Amino acid sequence: MTKPRCDAPAGSSENLTEPETVYTVDLVVQLTGVSDDTLRCYQLEGLISPINGPTADRPSFDDETLRTLRRIEHLKTAYGMSLPGIRLLLHLQAETERLQAELRAQR
Repeated sequence: MTKPRCDAPAGSSENLTEPETVYTVDLVVQLTGVSDDTLRCYQLEGLISPINGPTADRPSFDDETLRTLRRIEHLKTAYGMSLPGIRLLLHLQAETERLQAELRAQR
Protein backbone atom coordinates (compact mmCIF):
# COMPACT_ATOMS: atom_id res chain seq x y z
CA MET A 1 0.00 0.00 0.00
CA THR A 2 1.30 3.44 -0.81
CA LYS A 3 1.96 5.83 2.04
CA PRO A 4 -0.47 8.73 2.30
CA ARG A 5 0.99 12.17 1.83
CA CYS A 6 1.66 14.00 5.06
CA ASP A 7 -0.09 17.12 3.77
CA ALA A 8 -3.29 15.28 2.79
CA PRO A 9 -6.28 16.38 4.89
CA ALA A 10 -7.33 14.05 7.69
CA GLY A 11 -9.75 11.43 6.44
CA SER A 12 -8.69 12.05 2.85
CA SER A 13 -8.41 9.01 0.62
CA GLU A 14 -5.80 10.75 -1.55
CA ASN A 15 -2.91 8.40 -2.40
CA LEU A 16 -4.50 5.51 -0.51
CA THR A 17 -5.15 3.42 -3.60
CA GLU A 18 -3.38 0.13 -3.95
CA PRO A 19 -0.63 0.00 -6.55
CA GLU A 20 -1.66 -1.75 -9.77
CA THR A 21 -0.86 -5.45 -9.90
CA VAL A 22 1.31 -6.50 -12.82
CA TYR A 23 1.04 -10.02 -14.25
CA THR A 24 3.52 -11.97 -16.37
CA VAL A 25 2.35 -14.13 -19.28
CA ASP A 26 2.79 -17.27 -17.16
CA LEU A 27 0.65 -15.83 -14.37
CA VAL A 28 -2.05 -14.66 -16.79
CA VAL A 29 -2.15 -18.17 -18.30
CA GLN A 30 -2.44 -19.70 -14.83
CA LEU A 31 -5.13 -17.28 -13.60
CA THR A 32 -7.33 -17.29 -16.71
CA GLY A 33 -6.78 -20.71 -18.26
CA VAL A 34 -6.06 -19.02 -21.60
CA SER A 35 -3.04 -20.58 -23.33
CA ASP A 36 0.00 -18.46 -24.11
CA ASP A 37 -0.65 -19.04 -27.84
CA THR A 38 -4.20 -17.73 -27.44
CA LEU A 39 -2.86 -14.78 -25.47
CA ARG A 40 -0.49 -13.95 -28.35
CA CYS A 41 -3.34 -14.35 -30.83
CA TYR A 42 -5.49 -11.88 -28.86
CA GLN A 43 -2.56 -9.46 -28.83
CA LEU A 44 -2.13 -9.77 -32.60
CA GLU A 45 -5.88 -9.30 -33.08
CA GLY A 46 -5.74 -6.12 -30.98
CA LEU A 47 -8.07 -7.43 -28.29
CA ILE A 48 -5.51 -6.95 -25.51
CA SER A 49 -2.27 -5.03 -25.16
CA PRO A 50 0.60 -5.44 -22.72
CA ILE A 51 0.94 -2.53 -20.32
CA ASN A 52 4.62 -2.25 -21.22
CA GLY A 53 3.96 -1.93 -24.95
CA PRO A 54 3.38 -4.28 -27.87
CA THR A 55 7.09 -4.75 -28.61
CA ALA A 56 8.13 -5.71 -25.07
CA ASP A 57 10.31 -8.83 -24.82
CA ARG A 58 8.47 -9.90 -21.66
CA PRO A 59 4.93 -8.55 -21.86
CA SER A 60 3.17 -7.59 -18.63
CA PHE A 61 -0.54 -7.25 -18.08
CA ASP A 62 -2.84 -5.58 -15.55
CA ASP A 63 -6.15 -6.36 -13.85
CA GLU A 64 -8.11 -4.82 -16.72
CA THR A 65 -6.44 -7.25 -19.14
CA LEU A 66 -7.52 -10.18 -16.95
CA ARG A 67 -11.11 -8.88 -16.92
CA THR A 68 -10.99 -8.46 -20.71
CA LEU A 69 -9.63 -11.99 -21.19
CA ARG A 70 -12.40 -13.44 -19.03
CA ARG A 71 -14.98 -11.41 -20.98
CA ILE A 72 -13.55 -12.63 -24.31
CA GLU A 73 -13.62 -16.26 -23.21
CA HIS A 74 -17.18 -15.90 -21.91
CA LEU A 75 -18.37 -14.34 -25.17
CA LYS A 76 -16.71 -17.10 -27.18
CA THR A 77 -18.02 -20.01 -25.11
CA ALA A 78 -21.45 -18.74 -24.05
CA TYR A 79 -22.44 -17.00 -27.29
CA GLY A 80 -20.10 -18.43 -29.92
CA MET A 81 -18.92 -14.95 -30.88
CA SER A 82 -16.12 -14.57 -33.40
CA LEU A 83 -13.02 -12.49 -32.66
CA PRO A 84 -14.13 -9.68 -35.02
CA GLY A 85 -17.50 -9.61 -33.24
CA ILE A 86 -15.79 -9.52 -29.85
CA ARG A 87 -13.47 -6.74 -31.04
CA LEU A 88 -16.49 -4.69 -32.10
CA LEU A 89 -18.29 -5.30 -28.81
CA LEU A 90 -15.21 -4.34 -26.76
CA HIS A 91 -14.81 -1.19 -28.85
CA LEU A 92 -18.46 -0.26 -28.32
CA GLN A 93 -18.16 -0.86 -24.56
CA ALA A 94 -15.06 1.34 -24.36
CA GLU A 95 -16.76 4.07 -26.38
CA THR A 96 -19.85 3.92 -24.16
CA GLU A 97 -17.69 4.22 -21.04
CA ARG A 98 -15.82 7.17 -22.57
CA LEU A 99 -19.05 8.97 -23.44
CA GLN A 100 -20.47 8.33 -19.95
CA ALA A 101 -17.33 9.80 -18.38
CA GLU A 102 -17.60 12.82 -20.70
CA LEU A 103 -21.22 13.37 -19.65
CA ARG A 104 -20.33 13.08 -15.96
CA ALA A 105 -17.56 15.66 -16.43
CA GLN A 106 -20.02 18.11 -18.01
CA ARG A 107 -22.40 17.99 -15.03
